[in-house]
Amino acid sequence: IEVQGNLEVNWGVCGQSTKINIHKNCSIGYMEKSLLLCDGNVEIRAYAFQAVIFCRGRIAVLGTGVTSKTHGALIGGRINAMQSLTSRSVGADTCITRIVIGVDLRIKAKIQKAEELKTAMEQKVMISQQEVGVFISAAGSTDKLVKMPKDSKAKLKQKLLALRQKQKELNELGDKIIQLNRKLYPKDIKGSFLVIEEFISPEIDLIFKEQNEIIKTRLAGRNRFRLVDEEIVRGM
Repeated sequence: IEVQGNLEVNWGVCGQSTKINIHKNCSIGYMEKSLLLCDGNVEIRAYAFQAVIFCRGRIAVLGTGVTSKTHGALIGGRINAMQSLTSRSVGADTCITRIVIGVDLRIKAKIQKAEELKTAMEQKVMISQQEVGVFISAAGSTDKLVKMPKDSKAKLKQKLLALRQKQKELNELGDKIIQLNRKLYPKDIKGSFLVIEEFISPEIDLIFKEQNEIIKTRLAGRNRFRLVDEEIVRGM
């Protein structure tokens, strides 16, 4: 399902084959084993179980109706909030909950793919340069290049044009990677945070921008995580 505007789901979104792409904000009753892509903010009123969420704004898991003291409102799956994540509770001892804050994983995947393509293109450009160099070296002097047979000149011209096109595409790809990197992180990382209101039940795999912390012990009460000087800091 793709929604150009906002989306509100009264009940739930379920099933591994369920994928929703929302261009603005969304409000959902609950999520189970489904995929959500959202360019705005996400509100889940009850809980998210083994869900995969990629959000370019803020995520709030309210935990309405969740009364368990051992199983959180957010259990398992992979949750990516570029700006912030607030949840009533998180985690369960039966699975790992992965949380990523302060980075857009969708953009990161695009950069990785573009970098791989750039490496392959650089190899092609290098091979083309070598081929042109061999062709020119075989001709010898400039005079011989001028006197080169028409079919040989045509081949050389073709190789030069192909090389120029590859170099142009390589430069365009390099510019694209630069633009993607500008969108990878929030403009102000100080505004990014993780807040858990009641408890954290391990194990939690927390990534904040590029820093990683594994939470293996239960934490009761309100906990707030943010990034300070490239280190994950926990407070109340």
